[in-house]
Amino acid sequence: MLGTVKVSSGDTELELLPNRKVLSVLVRLAISPGEVVRREYLMEMLWPEEDQALQQGRLRTTLSLIRKMLGDAHEALAADRSTVSLLHNQVITDRAQFLQAFAQADKATDHETRLHWLQQAAQTYQGLLAPEIQEEWIETERSYLASLYQKTLLQASLLFLRLQNHERAFIYALKAVETDPLQEEAQAHLMRIQMAAGDHAAARQQYMLLEKRMLKTLGISPSPETLAIISGDSRQQHGGQQEGISLAASPHNRQNLIFGREAELQAIVEQLKPEAQAGQLLTLTGPGGIGKTSIAREALQSLAPLYRQRVWFVRLADLIAASQIEGAILRAMHISQVPGLHPLNQIVEYLADEPALLVLDTFEHLLEDGRLLTGALMEMAPALRILVTSRRSLHLPGEAVLPIGPLVLPDFCGETAELAERFEQFITTPAAQMFTHRAKAVRTGFQVAIEEQEDFLWLCRRLEGIPLAIELAAAKTGVLTLGQIRSLLEKSYHILTEARESKEERHRSLTAAIEWSYHLLTTPQKKLFCFLSLFSGGCPSGALCIPEQNVMPDSLLTGLNCVDALRNSSLITVQESSGDMFYHMPDSMKEFGREKLSSQERRALEIGILQWYREQAEKQNLKLRTLERSKALRWFRREQSNLFRCMEIADTQHLREEELRLGYSLCRYFWVRGMAQDGLHLMQHVLNRIPFEEEQTCLRARLMAHTAILCWDRGKHQEALKYLEAIIPLLREKENGLVLAEALFIHALVMMQSNASQHTIITAELQEALLLARAAGYQQDIARALFGLGSLSNDPQKQREYLVESIQIAESAGDQERVVWSRFGLANLCMHQEQFPLAEHILQQAHMLAVQLEDIRAQASLCQAFANLYNLSGRQQEKMLWMLRGTEMFRQSGHLLGYINSSLGCIAYMVTHNRSAEAQQILQRLYADIVRTDRTDNLTILFEEMTLRSVEFGLYTVGARLLGKISSHTGYIMHEAYQSLASGMGEQALQEEMEIGKISEAEHLLQYYFHSVESLPGLVE
Repeated sequence: MLGTVKVSSGDTELELLPNRKVLSVLVRLAISPGEVVRREYLMEMLWPEEDQALQQGRLRTTLSLIRKMLGDAHEALAADRSTVSLLHNQVITDRAQFLQAFAQADKATDHETRLHWLQQAAQTYQGLLAPEIQEEWIETERSYLASLYQKTLLQASLLFLRLQNHERAFIYALKAVETDPLQEEAQAHLMRIQMAAGDHAAARQQYMLLEKRMLKTLGISPSPETLAIISGDSRQQHGGQQEGISLAASPHNRQNLIFGREAELQAIVEQLKPEAQAGQLLTLTGPGGIGKTSIAREALQSLAPLYRQRVWFVRLADLIAASQIEGAILRAMHISQVPGLHPLNQIVEYLADEPALLVLDTFEHLLEDGRLLTGALMEMAPALRILVTSRRSLHLPGEAVLPIGPLVLPDFCGETAELAERFEQFITTPAAQMFTHRAKAVRTGFQVAIEEQEDFLWLCRRLEGIPLAIELAAAKTGVLTLGQIRSLLEKSYHILTEARESKEERHRSLTAAIEWSYHLLTTPQKKLFCFLSLFSGGCPSGALCIPEQNVMPDSLLTGLNCVDALRNSSLITVQESSGDMFYHMPDSMKEFGREKLSSQERRALEIGILQWYREQAEKQNLKLRTLERSKALRWFRREQSNLFRCMEIADTQHLREEELRLGYSLCRYFWVRGMAQDGLHLMQHVLNRIPFEEEQTCLRARLMAHTAILCWDRGKHQEALKYLEAIIPLLREKENGLVLAEALFIHALVMMQSNASQHTIITAELQEALLLARAAGYQQDIARALFGLGSLSNDPQKQREYLVESIQIAESAGDQERVVWSRFGLANLCMHQEQFPLAEHILQQAHMLAVQLEDIRAQASLCQAFANLYNLSGRQQEKMLWMLRGTEMFRQSGHLLGYINSSLGCIAYMVTHNRSAEAQQILQRLYADIVRTDRTDNLTILFEEMTLRSVEFGLYTVGARLLGKISSHTGYIMHEAYQSLASGMGEQALQEEMEIGKISEAEHLLQYYFHSVESLPGLVE
């Protein structure tokens, strides 16, 4: 493909068809053998103006012609209804051979090997990539390969020059000039070779030819550095030399302390000390504002004595071309440039063979050409060590890279710790120390007041450990309170701007620091950067296929190259998780990227992201009942912030159907994860916000049914019934049997828990749900209805038939979760029939499957079933172990009602077995967990439930203490709880007061009994 397109099969060259579209498709596939290319992409590439049906027909014809042209080798072309590819194990291209040779040269550590591979690469490159194709899509790849070829020639020429082979050096340099006559660096290198060979006239003629071309084409003259090459060969004495400088070129302010970088500083010193065996080059990489320059200056202070002050700090930020680097180094050394002597030779001559250290600060904008100069400098001065700060690494042989990340922030364990504890944990961290140090510089005596602690913690997390962001925010404390700074930062990062002129422009604001890196990107890289900014969490690699984002105009390879470029530019980090790669960027960069998008671009991209995540969530939701449950849960956990962001997008873009469908998929995740309260608040917000629309009745009903499950999980039975009783008539009217069957089952389930006396109604609903499910042929709903009937039936024979059939259907449908619960019901039936060994066997099967599914809620219920089994069979010690295990499982699952019942069961057992101290610990933990994890609107219901269960377990003192405590806090009179407690205690006076409605008198009596019954002293303090 390089120079011209030829196709061979074995030793036979195939005849190319005179069809440009055939050639374009063949070359596009051959660029990346093995890459699966979508048919839609090829159609848009070749026939962008035509309708889809015509595109499809023409592509089929084109692929047929390619197969015919390939003849016996046609099997190399793989195509299905949606994709096309060339099999990588059957295709060899000169493009791949060229790239491989260049990569091998880049990895080589010795001159001979490196030169071999460079010559191999130069020989392979026979010309522009597929010059027969004149279409826009190929230009990026063509330019990329041409630039690599230019680098190959220059690197080979430089190596031949160092080996004193001027003839070969000249040949490769001349080829580089012929490839791109306007590249000044190649022209300058050719002149150096001519001067070194003594052909000064040829060098001057080459300069005049370059000058003429540049003036005519670009309107500028060659740089002074290029002119200096031919200005003469007399060597003058160096002027103004001195043995070293103590950072005079870039004075280091010792008051500008750095924090939390001890490990990085130690690594730099170990790597760069003169006697170290490591390589000559160490590059500090990281995003703008991360503190690379400050760390380099601090390291230089430590290293200067080891080099006898032969250390120099060279600022490159103000340079606009790599050709200026040599002059900047000479100025940092306080050396006057000698006319006629090339600056590089002058630097090397001055450094001689003594150890020396150069810091080249802010290298990223000079990278492409500057890396060649750096490599030459290291080759010519082997005793020299170089420390580079750059947002991108140089990719030179032997280069060591030390990434500089944000200051580490502590994990506050989900914010469960008290504020004072979190603040004490955080105030000693480097981020907090830096903030307070900088704040004291602008406000004497600055300290964080108690009422400002929450704002301070929020600010430090919002600033993400980025030193520049911390410094700029702390500078605002001179005119704003921490609360005011927080309020402004909640809206935008634009507040982080430095007013003083003393700062470099690129560090005067956080936005400017990001802009500096953004400016260095290519157009496709900028598109990808803006696309990634729209993700709340990291962007999974699979999301790059979202068609609307248009970040890969040429190929998947180009897109992945863009990802790699962003990573190398320290704009994103790449992390592997569960077999996928994720691309992350700080929130400040996300804000910057979003602002670069027009409202139309952002809308299109966000809709694409929303639809992609909704599709993924629906797929993962189906897996939550199967053996892939754990994998699906990991996906939901990992993508949770992105999924929440998609719900916001659906709301702001008024995409109601997408919002309802995504909400439905999230409901089950919330329930499984024990996050019912969070899910309930979100779904209620969605349902209250979305107006009723006729065409969305079934979608809305399905979401309401699963919202009812979340209500039931939180003990809000009446609220759950309201949702269900509102949608069941609508579903009957719509004749949607599938959703109606689901709603009827959920309604029956809630009724069983809240009003078991409605046995006939519940049975009728389950039978109707079963009929509807059988009619629809939906196996999971059939198994679910059978389970409900099996749990409710009073006929043991019928009960067994229902449950056995439920297990069989669930297993055939792959609904392993239903298999667990149906086995749970069957084991309970066996216990009631005193078939204890069989019950134990069934429970063990169910428990093993629940563990395999990572279903903590099912495991908790099975633990309670084991405890019941061992109680009935007289194995009390095992009963208690399973009760405690079940209590902990319920606690982990977030199922509060199960946790309450299980905990109180343990307490009752311990009270009757004289283990009051352990009972007290369990009750205190239960009380603290409920208060901490639940919200006020549900506490009353939960504590009433807890009081009623206390009476049921005979824990009258516990119930009385809870009742008195909650009544005094909320002012709410739990009439039913009082009556249950009075009945359970059997106190006639208390019952009489309750019967005539004298609540206050009953409370006084209750307090009397509360103080007189002290079986568990001090349980609820």
